[in-house]
Amino acid sequence: MKLNWLVLICGVSVASRVAAALIMGNNVESLPGIADQGSYHALALRLLGGHGFTFATDWWPATRAGEPTAHWSFLYTFYLAGVYAVFGAQPIIARLLQAVIVGVAWPVLSWRLGRRMGGETVGHVAAGWSAVYGYFAYYGGALMTEPLYITGILLTLDLALRIGDGRRRWRDWLFLGLVMGATILLRQLFLLFIPFLLGWLALKIGRGVRRADLAGAFAALAVVGLMIAPFTIRNYRAFGRFVLLNTNSGYAFFFGNHPIYGSQFQAILSGAVGYYELIPKQLL
Repeated sequence: MKLNWLVLICGVSVASRVAAALIMGNNVESLPGIADQGSYHALALRLLGGHGFTFATDWWPATRAGEPTAHWSFLYTFYLAGVYAVFGAQPIIARLLQAVIVGVAWPVLSWRLGRRMGGETVGHVAAGWSAVYGYFAYYGGALMTEPLYITGILLTLDLALRIGDGRRRWRDWLFLGLVMGATILLRQLFLLFIPFLLGWLALKIGRGVRRADLAGAFAALAVVGLMIAPFTIRNYRAFGRFVLLNTNSGYAFFFGNHPIYGSQFQAILSGAVGYYELIPKQLL
């Protein structure tokens, strides 16, 4: 009976996200809250065309035509480019594939986390909410990092709780490293959470820590490092300076607090006069 409820919830979750994907269709438009999907679509096409991570025209933020960029998630761009390489430049295919993946993953992982933390009822409520919440369905069909990024967060928490509860096998640690690495490659902000997660695991394991646990934790971090390293090397070759992953945090902080924006953030982004003059030289 419990499994049937979860299957039903997953069905509703997939249906809501597939509906959003179908409504968005094969066009990539600047819709509220998901304008960045145009950038990922353009980058994927440029990557397939052999131009690397560049744009054909001047692009936000402060990226001249043909210049390398590290502002956008490399991993999500690879996802779109991979789908386009197999099915052609069909955004609807990427939307539907993503909708099905997160439509199943979010309720299942929410159920697992909720059940572990508060019991079966909490698990089913968490799964149900993840299935019907409007913004989740909306983003599920958008060509953005958020759907897969949140999936990575949920899976990281699920693996960490499993390890903290005593299932501390090598493959669990390695899988944790792999998932953390993928999540970081989707949005580098997740890097800030890793020390807190490992610190919680250390407190959870407590006196029962073994050498194998320490080795496993270092192995997980090594996996993360190995996943980040190729992009750091690429960035150094592209820009001639150290850039760990992405260059977006400085822009987000600066323009998110600049008084010129007022309440018209998108209008400014879409082409203000003197736009480049607003940007500190350190960000260019």
